[in-house]
Amino acid sequence: MEQACALPYRRQDGKIEFCLITTRRKARWSFPKGSVEQGESLCQAALRETLEEAGVEGVIRGESLGEFINARYNPPRKVTAFLMEVTQVHEQWLEDSQRQRCWCDVDEALGRLEFEPLRQFVQRAVQRLEEE
Repeated sequence: MEQACALPYRRQDGKIEFCLITTRRKARWSFPKGSVEQGESLCQAALRETLEEAGVEGVIRGESLGEFINARYNPPRKVTAFLMEVTQVHEQWLEDSQRQRCWCDVDEALGRLEFEPLRQFVQRAVQRLEEE
């Protein structure tokens, strides 16, 4: 089974900010991700998971940022990450009682993220956004 991940971002005062959430188990900072449901594309799954876990909606921007193997599952699952431009932020959402949400500039996001593949996706996302 595959999983999809979104890196939700917005521009505030000309600066890029990413939306991070905490994981449910260990309260580590991460990006929204989850399994692709039957009949869903990777992009659709990324958008759905982001709404459920972070309470933000948006549009996928460009091709995937890459993938990594999530070895937490047996068998391990391939996770594909996408850049998502946020168009709407909800005050309440499905998992708001289970997770924290924060908006971070690039340096703060890199500082909060412990998982190296996610840090690499942030760097790729910034590079892509700066080239626009």
